[in-house]
Amino acid sequence: MMISSDSGKESFVVCRNSQGSAVRATVLRMTRHTVTFEVYNPFSILQNSEVLSEFKIFVGERLAYNGKAVVSGIVNTGLLLICEVSLGESWLDVDVFSPFGLQKNIKSEFETFLKGWERLQGVVSDFKVMIADIQMFLTDLRQWLEQVEFGIQADPNQNHEQVEREILEDLEGVMLRRVQPLFDRFEEMTSGIQEPMRPIHRFYAKQQLHPLVLCAPFVHRTYQKPLGYAGDFEMVNMILNDPFQGSSLFAKVINYSFLQQAPAQAHRNRVKYLTNILFDEVERLKTSGKKIKILNLGCGPAQEIQNFLQAYDLSDLAHFTLIDFNDETLAYTEQKIKNACKQFKRQAEFRFVKKSVHQILKECGKSNEILMPEDYDLVYCAGLFDYLSDRVCQRLVEVFYQLVRPGGLVVVTNVDIQNPQKNMMEYVLEWHLIYRNSENLQYLVPKAVDKNFWSVKADETKVNIFLELRKNLSLVNV
Repeated sequence: MMISSDSGKESFVVCRNSQGSAVRATVLRMTRHTVTFEVYNPFSILQNSEVLSEFKIFVGERLAYNGKAVVSGIVNTGLLLICEVSLGESWLDVDVFSPFGLQKNIKSEFETFLKGWERLQGVVSDFKVMIADIQMFLTDLRQWLEQVEFGIQADPNQNHEQVEREILEDLEGVMLRRVQPLFDRFEEMTSGIQEPMRPIHRFYAKQQLHPLVLCAPFVHRTYQKPLGYAGDFEMVNMILNDPFQGSSLFAKVINYSFLQQAPAQAHRNRVKYLTNILFDEVERLKTSGKKIKILNLGCGPAQEIQNFLQAYDLSDLAHFTLIDFNDETLAYTEQKIKNACKQFKRQAEFRFVKKSVHQILKECGKSNEILMPEDYDLVYCAGLFDYLSDRVCQRLVEVFYQLVRPGGLVVVTNVDIQNPQKNMMEYVLEWHLIYRNSENLQYLVPKAVDKNFWSVKADETKVNIFLELRKNLSLVNV
């Protein structure tokens, strides 16, 4: 199906974003698997990989689609937002694009069906072969692991969980050496697919591989996005914790395989990097005689802060303001922080604030105890920039720079455009990021910042890059 401006029917979408805000937009292009629309509200902030709920497509006055959609691309022109989303299986009416009844037009509708089926034949043969090879290997692996699992359960004298764990640990090295080439081949094959053909190839990949890989908890949650967006606190916990999760040996192997890929390792590296940043900044200011004030936007589970509390007595000198837009995330993180402070007898102070990026941008510059200029020693944002447009990111960096004191540090992170698992994330997990390289991050730096006071760094995988801005060192007086 394709709708264009000359089709004679006005098409529009209505939906809610992950923060519950209503969105109405005009359809520009629509196919069976994607729809592109434009939003004129300049305050509408949509994010890549965000789930849009109650997503409805109207053609004229007729409801054609009612379900959910996942944002797969955003272009912010300044005047409006152009957004592309991936659709599911929630089309309602086979006759929706016909002005006549279904019975009178059954032949034309069948022709429409055939055209949709024929588009699947547009999936390139080498891609199908590659997918079939992955299917075959995973199917045979599942059968073999089911036999192993049956053998473990058959012995009543064994500690089944312990034996299972030992087997998984024995297999992890050799298993990854066999599975990794499948990931690499997938990336190589999909990198040559032209943009217009990507939606149908994504559909085909999910159709063939999901019955095998959605058993893995990390894969399932990442694809389903139950909180409405990618990278939620539970996904982060899955990346950081035991990778052998799942209801079967096969599910645990799949879970482990995805969590050993470079993006997951880069995230673990990012937590270590941020923990070191916290230590360095508090160490730098420890003789100032006052609490070191730190703000974190999009805090998630704040694992770096939990690590900081556990490892360093210096954490007693810190006052944290943790901001997130999601109630469940804030409740979880607050409880984890309280438990850590109690367990390690820390005196750090915390303030938990529910605010969205939209609210931060609207409220900055107004009288606000959370967003006071030059009130913080460290402001950092890790992960949000992967989903936000250049214009929004640039404005956020300006806001962060205003909030830090002279000598203070601003840190933001982004996934590099060279992510070696970009296509697996997009095709199988519906996890779409806005990638930037070091040059792109450079354009986010406010013009007033001297080049000697900012730098771009990378983690060991080169997948995560970090922009650091130090505010006017010459004014430091501590």
